[in-house]
Amino acid sequence: MIKILFALVLTFNLLIHSDDYSDQRGMTKLLGSQTYQRCSNEMNKPGAKIYELSYKRTSTMPLSPFAGEYKPKFLPEIPWAGSKQVFTMDVLNENVNDGNQGTQMDALGHFGYTDEIWDGEGNADLSSLKYFNEHKGKDVKPTPDSPLKKLGIETVPPIITTAVFIDVRKHIFDGKAMKAGEYVTIEHVKEVISKIYIKR
Repeated sequence: MIKILFALVLTFNLLIHSDDYSDQRGMTKLLGSQTYQRCSNEMNKPGAKIYELSYKRTSTMPLSPFAGEYKPKFLPEIPWAGSKQVFTMDVLNENVNDGNQGTQMDALGHFGYTDEIWDGEGNADLSSLKYFNEHKGKDVKPTPDSPLKKLGIETVPPIITTAVFIDVRKHIFDGKAMKAGEYVTIEHVKEVISKIYIKR
């Protein structure tokens, strides 16, 4: 079987280019002319497939019966008992977080860490909270009900890159939609890779 390469296109707020987010971008700093040239070469090949994965979230979208209205809400930092990990949640509509309903992409401000492990008793000490690139907690999220002031999704540049498509639905589930409760395992991925030919 032939190698399947496609271009992955994710677009966010294009106004980011007017600001300097170089210390907030993480691995996306590696995207540049070489990546775009590789993508354009692949996109021009006969039979190339291009997938646009970004979409606008608007109040006109169908609303899950399990979710609240479309209204931005900024939740306080949430420490994870038994770890140093802390996470933040900026949500567009309530009650979609449980089970991660719908498509989402997290920014680097989604996770932070503290110096000490919190045992889950009482209130966690967040005075040492830091995020990616040593950004301090209060610089990223000044108050419990504020949005992220740094490391938010607006710092993510348009992502255009190549990828290898591994069709688990075709090779494991015979092309049928997965049933409720079914999920993709590492073994599934390994089995699909063993069935397809991928050039290095």
